[in-house]
Amino acid sequence: MFMNILLYKIFFLINLLLKKATENIWLIYLYSYYIIYLLFFIQISMQKKNSKNRIWIYAKWILIPVLVGWIVGRIMSSFIDYEVLKSPFLAPPSIAFPIVWTILYILMWISYARLEDKNLLDKNLNILYYVQLWVNALWSIFFFVLKWRLFSFFWILLLDALVIWMVVKMYKKDKTAWLLQIPYILWILFASYLTIAFYLLNNQY
Repeated sequence: MFMNILLYKIFFLINLLLKKATENIWLIYLYSYYIIYLLFFIQISMQKKNSKNRIWIYAKWILIPVLVGWIVGRIMSSFIDYEVLKSPFLAPPSIAFPIVWTILYILMWISYARLEDKNLLDKNLNILYYVQLWVNALWSIFFFVLKWRLFSFFWILLLDALVIWMVVKMYKKDKTAWLLQIPYILWILFASYLTIAFYLLNNQY
């Protein structure tokens, strides 16, 4: 009965996602994130060893980036001007961003849940995780809402440094968790290029 309810929710959300996809790209991010969370929840719940504790560990780490993503998405949904800006070389279509960020956030919470599951987290790594997460969220507000394009470039350089620092600390604790964060580093470095390129092409502060 429990599994049937979960599967029903998944199919319901997939159907809702398809209906809403053309209305708001941020809904794609939120719904797809939740769908994958439910699938992962099913997988963990089927494992007998400390299943309740492991479910809480993974649920806790997924709720944080989901909440941050939802808040930022609500704030900037009416301010996004990506389509009207002059695009630099290799700039992806707008639909790519919620898809990429969904994948990156999933990898992020799997890494941290894995570290906590193995009792490898420490206070400094926790602080670093939260700081880089909020620096990440504020970049979107600076770039799209406030239109501080040049400032956003220096801000994302700060994010680059924080994430690299975080990943180095993860490397010392768990190689798998470290590998899962490599796409995150590559993407924000690419986003750094896009940020300065958009500024230079559109000459907006």
